[in-house]
Amino acid sequence: MINKINFFHSIIFFNICIFFSAFEVLRDNSFILFSFFLILTIGISHGALDHEKGKKLLKIYKIKNTEVFYITYIGIAIFVILIWILSPILLLSLFFNICSISFWQRG
Repeated sequence: MINKINFFHSIIFFNICIFFSAFEVLRDNSFILFSFFLILTIGISHGALDHEKGKKLLKIYKIKNTEVFYITYIGIAIFVILIWILSPILLLSLFFNICSISFWQRG
C-alpha cells in the first residue's frame, strides 16, 4: 500500500511541477516561494519514509550500522545540491531520465 501511495504521490507532484513550470509569470521570486511551498508540503512527506527504505537496504546488504545509511544519504543530498548549483540543466535532465526509466520498469 505504501508503494502505491508513494507512486501516486510522485506522479501528482511531478505533474504539478511540470504544469506550473510552464507559466512565465511564476519565473520570478513568486516561483521561488511556490517551489518552497511545494518542498515543504509534498517534498517533505515524500521523503518522510526514507529511513524505513534505508533500514530495508541495510538488511538486504547485511549492514548492521545505521550510521552508514544516514552518512550516505546526507552525502548524496549534498552532492545533488552541488550539482544543481553548478549545472541545473544537467541534473534536471538526469532526474527526468531516471524517472522515466523507473516509471517504465514498474509497468
